[in-house]
Amino acid sequence: MIQRIQSLYLLLASLLMLAVCFFPILWVKVGETGFYTLIFWGVEAKAAEPYSMSLSQGVLAALTVLSVYAPFRTLFAFKNRRRQMRWALCSTVLILAQLTMIGITTYLLTEAFAQTSVSPNWTLLLPPGAVCLCVLAYRAIKRDDNKIRSIDRIR
Repeated sequence: MIQRIQSLYLLLASLLMLAVCFFPILWVKVGETGFYTLIFWGVEAKAAEPYSMSLSQGVLAALTVLSVYAPFRTLFAFKNRRRQMRWALCSTVLILAQLTMIGITTYLLTEAFAQTSVSPNWTLLLPPGAVCLCVLAYRAIKRDDNKIRSIDRIR
């Protein structure tokens, strides 16, 4: 329900995280011929030997899916502001965990090969933007909750 500003923030955060699913996050060039693309479900090899990091790839995919779902789920918890605040914080933590996992995956990929160069894509800027939107949504929800509590005290 798009009636409050926090709903708009949460919808935008969810859409930003959904965009991460459709575009490459970064590219890693190995030597002269090797080329790897980091996408939300893992590492894709282009003109290079296949690279397998099954654990971090699965965790990255799960965190990406959860970081799309959590802000969207928060959007529909508007009847219970306390629960909505918890979900907004949970969304923030999930997105930060996804960013951490992207960093770990990039580190592991660059450590596995010599002479690597990393080229980030614009998609890498979307999760920090979603974190900011989730924090703004949390603050707006808290402001609404404080208003309701102050009105209840007056009665």
